[in-house]
Amino acid sequence: MPINETPFSWLRTAADSDPGRIRQNNEDSFLSCPRQGVFMVADGMGGAEAGEVASGMLKQEIAACCDHLPEDPLERFQSLADGIRRANRRIKAFAEENWFKGTGSTVVLLAFDPQTASRAIAVCVGDSRLYRLREKKISQLSHDHTIEASLSGVKNLSSRFRGVLTRTVGFDDRLELDVMDIDVKAGDIFLLCSDGLTGMLKDKVIRKTLLADPKPSPAATVSALIDLANKAGGKDNITTIVIRIGMEIPAADTAVKPLAAVIAACRGTDDDAPTPPTTTPPGGPAPDSADAAAPPWDGHVPAELTTPAKTVYLVDRLISAHGEGSVYHGIRQEDARPVALKTGTGGKALCLENEKRHLDRLNHPAIIQCLDSFDTSDGAALRKILVLEYLENLPANTLRGRLRAAGALPLAEALGLFNRYLKALVHMHTLSEPIAHGDLKPSNLYAPENTPEMAKLCDFGSATRFKDIRDKPVGGSPDYLPPEAAAGMFNRNPAQADIFALGCCLYEALTGERAYPRLPGDPDQARQMRASQRPDKTPCSWAAPVFQKYPRLKEVVAKCVDLSPDRRYENIQAFYIHLTGFAESIHQPTKE
Repeated sequence: MPINETPFSWLRTAADSDPGRIRQNNEDSFLSCPRQGVFMVADGMGGAEAGEVASGMLKQEIAACCDHLPEDPLERFQSLADGIRRANRRIKAFAEENWFKGTGSTVVLLAFDPQTASRAIAVCVGDSRLYRLREKKISQLSHDHTIEASLSGVKNLSSRFRGVLTRTVGFDDRLELDVMDIDVKAGDIFLLCSDGLTGMLKDKVIRKTLLADPKPSPAATVSALIDLANKAGGKDNITTIVIRIGMEIPAADTAVKPLAAVIAACRGTDDDAPTPPTTTPPGGPAPDSADAAAPPWDGHVPAELTTPAKTVYLVDRLISAHGEGSVYHGIRQEDARPVALKTGTGGKALCLENEKRHLDRLNHPAIIQCLDSFDTSDGAALRKILVLEYLENLPANTLRGRLRAAGALPLAEALGLFNRYLKALVHMHTLSEPIAHGDLKPSNLYAPENTPEMAKLCDFGSATRFKDIRDKPVGGSPDYLPPEAAAGMFNRNPAQADIFALGCCLYEALTGERAYPRLPGDPDQARQMRASQRPDKTPCSWAAPVFQKYPRLKEVVAKCVDLSPDRRYENIQAFYIHLTGFAESIHQPTKE
């Protein structure tokens, strides 16, 4: 098709795939749709049959999207993200049905905006990459989801961790997408490729090759890259798509919709799904609110639930679902109060029992309230239900949702939110029988925009009394556990796990970045890695402007997130006092 017949007439593209020198089959797939401005590379895994099927399913789903893409850019990008999620479900079902262990695929996708030529959106999972060459400088825009990349600060990493993926399409029901807003300029060159290319060629060789061909057509560049990878060994399948942005690219449209909302929506699944305790919570099962169970409920909505105490809840919609647990929106009939019904079976039911037991002892305006609890069944298993106060607009109004949508928070707002979180933790840690939250992370911190006085701590499924903590690995997300807790030495100072976790959350709120690289997805492996991390081997970066401008704030955060417990605050009160003191020193009163 002649270039000038496409809506994106300023794109010059070429794509090709090669099995390489070692492998007989090609498990890579690619899709090049210049007419729709959509390009994708997928690298399948799981063996000759399974890998080709996995990457092929991604190609099929994205191709189907390209046949019916909406004109609205926000709807268009969401449609493509939904296509990847459909492929995720298909690949996982295929692997389970055929007993193909380890089946999955990477994906890197670039979609240009049909309404403004100055931007595109990129989606990536795994280690297939997106590069941009601009003014002779090459930049990797995608992030590698590998153990090696997540532990980039660790020297002499064992070879068994190199090349091991931490995220793939088709591995888990929950798929987190890295979604990026990409700016586009005349003369840019974009490269999408599988690791068969990047595993053979260094970035400087790729850059030199992209610069070598001055012709408008990038076909020669694609061929040259594949030839070079094969000459270097060709150890894997090699797939490349090269996109040159012509000098006739239309001027940027300043009246376009912002992409923050669609990026948050495309990313979808929370990356901090809770890790439930593997044993019955300390102290044994919590007493039920009534001796009898409510009538069975299979989880479908709408539904009317009547508790043994004759309270009626009208359940109208699902808010979120994770494994054995789900959260629903409902109305308490007697007073028309909106509520959240948190349900769980199996191990999640134990978490809910534990959560109710501790929330019954906590009465603080910055801690979510438990209003009721009862049991029902889903026809096969016991279903535990907690009725909690309803918090508006979750998960977008969690700290995780806020950071995804807009990046770092304004300093004054961050200080106000964390002042309130700290007050709640001081309350918990100074009870006659102190309680540790045990799973503090951005997705468990309610952070409504411009109203820090409404901030709350949520999700107490991993909460534990200090006196019940033993020398063993604990529940909670490994990314927010200090090394000593991950290693099973939680009882040295139970307060410090909450201090470390909230400090990591504060770091993210101030910078928009994690304090430490994200650990791999498997909880046990992630705990082992966190337990082995040392301050001199895994430094925390303090290059963010907020820390450069406010050294005192850096000192406060550093005394929370240090990997060495000896250099952290001894108790939560010290953290609260020092952060409040800093806020007062810069005349930033914390809003309560």
